[in-house]
Amino acid sequence: MVAGSSRSIFNRVGIAQASLIASVLFGTPAQTQIQGDIDRCVGKESVSLESRIHSCTALIESKAYAGKELTFAFNSRGLAYYDNRDFDSAVASFNQAIALDPKFAPGYNNRALAYAALGDLDRAIVDYSEAIRLDPANASSLRNRAAAYSSKHDYGRAVADYTAAVKLDPTNGAAYSGRGNTYFEGKDYDHAIADYTQALIGAPADHGLLKSRALAYYYEQQFDRAIVDLTEAVRLDPDDASTFYNRAIAYSAKQDHDRAIADYTNAIRLEPAISMRPGHPSIESVEASQPSWQRSVGLGLVRARRGCECHSPT
Repeated sequence: MVAGSSRSIFNRVGIAQASLIASVLFGTPAQTQIQGDIDRCVGKESVSLESRIHSCTALIESKAYAGKELTFAFNSRGLAYYDNRDFDSAVASFNQAIALDPKFAPGYNNRALAYAALGDLDRAIVDYSEAIRLDPANASSLRNRAAAYSSKHDYGRAVADYTAAVKLDPTNGAAYSGRGNTYFEGKDYDHAIADYTQALIGAPADHGLLKSRALAYYYEQQFDRAIVDLTEAVRLDPDDASTFYNRAIAYSAKQDHDRAIADYTNAIRLEPAISMRPGHPSIESVEASQPSWQRSVGLGLVRARRGCECHSPT
């Protein structure tokens, strides 16, 4: 299940710093074109990603600035490349930003994001670690490194980083939901539930968080609580087939066959192919043979955590 919107969007840094640098650089009179390029480059104007990249490149090639003064332009161009899913070009731009200012912590954090997007988690962790060394009070890099550790199934280090991020920024729900995901992957469902609950305080309408907590409740055999969360998730997003399917599984665990069949029916109405996935019982088989259905219960619990769907084990 999706564990909260902030889990699927990593924390980028550098735009605020870039805007500040730009305003300092151009506190004196400057050409209108160059000022416009700065605004577009750092994202102060609502323009396309191509325009942002073009403006950053124009600034770099203008020769108006040199050395560390251009760090913000390379960093901002890297972010634009990242948003455009051109991760190799993003890495190249962040390399240039770091070469100009080796103590520029955002450059390391953002290059790590690009490395992670390319699947190179080891390099990402090295860069996140350097960003943390340079700016230990920045919780974003800690959350990002925690996510990388979790992706490598290094749950102990991931929990440690998320916990440190919570201490630095106790109101940020991303650290709680991320740590909840990590606890869940380690089958520590009680701690996962506690963290999802904390994250929901700041985002009570996050239907993905509700689904995540419901799944943790399910594995703790707290079926009534799972159904409550899934019912609210259905209310928030009535077009999500997996929520109906998850609730059907919870109802089946309570032997509430009529409600389970109704939810399976809704799931198939929304996504006809859902019953064709491995381990998903069809409505026809359910109605034809309840004992057979009961034996198959639990095989097809749809897990749409962290932005993907997979099947729970038997």
